Amino acid sequence: MLEKLSQLFNGRKRLLQTIGDMQGELAALRHTAAQLTEGKASVEQAHELATALTDADAANAAVAARLEETRAQLAAIEANARTDLTDLRKEMAAFAAAQDRTTALLTELTSRLETTQSAVLEVKDRLSYTRHRWDALDKLVDYLVVAHVPGDYFEFGVYEGRTFGYAVKILSGIFPRMRFIAFDSFQGLPAPKGPDAEDGYTGGFAEGQFACTEERFTEQMVKSGADMRRITTVPGWFHETLGDTHPVSGSLGKVAAAWIDCDLYESTPPVLDFLTGRLSVGSVLLFDDWRCFRNLAEFGEQRACAEWLARNPQIRLNDFFDFGFGGKAFTVAACA
Repeated sequence: MLEKLSQLFNGRKRLLQTIGDMQGELAALRHTAAQLTEGKASVEQAHELATALTDADAANAAVAARLEETRAQLAAIEANARTDLTDLRKEMAAFAAAQDRTTALLTELTSRLETTQSAVLEVKDRLSYTRHRWDALDKLVDYLVVAHVPGDYFEFGVYEGRTFGYAVKILSGIFPRMRFIAFDSFQGLPAPKGPDAEDGYTGGFAEGQFACTEERFTEQMVKSGADMRRITTVPGWFHETLGDTHPVSGSLGKVAAAWIDCDLYESTPPVLDFLTGRLSVGSVLLFDDWRCFRNLAEFGEQRACAEWLARNPQIRLNDFFDFGFGGKAFTVAACA
């Protein structure tokens, strides 16, 4: 009985040992299974990672291809841009050349227009009051060509220079040594007084009338194409600038023709006194305002001329011609 119990006990012990061993093996199997499970997960992850890397490489390749395509497109755009820029530069150069030609054409057209305007103005002047003055100057030229009178052209009271400019135009080519002297206050007329304002009558003249600056006058001469080397201006009031001691007027010599546009009596005596020693037989005196102040001999230029001749009996004048409503020209018959 004891032996059987001992055998049972030993069998139970061996069974427990076996169970323990089996449990150990089961735990090992479980561990191994866990490791296998983890390994499987790692393999799957590795597989997924490999798949992801493969996809990434494919994406990178696609990006690289797209980048290369973009670079090619940019290169093409740059090449086109360079071509366009070259074409644009050529077009700009052509435009600049065209603009230069247009500017030159406009300059030429402007010059032609100015010439045309000048011609139109000349025609208008011929058809207006100025035509009488220009007709007088045309007669003067015809006369001087055959009279052979030495000296220069003097004009007293030039205003804007239309009469003076026409004189320069028609005389300068025929008489290459003639000079042209412009005398003017360039401030307009002085205030009428004395016989020029008797009983308030001034002949229609007023202080400051016919004012034109010397600069404006010179501009008009340049614009007309006059040779400025042959023109001299003497600015100032006649009683201050006409005399042998004046640095400009004092150096002037003989006068072939003098246009006297003084308007007032007061302004005329200094002019005639200045001309006295500069006259030659045949010199021409053109009084622009001879018949102003109602054509009365005791006023204006008529009075001044009568008094001058009375002071200088050696001087004799011959009638030459009338011009306009108020002008009268004389030639010098004697002046010794």
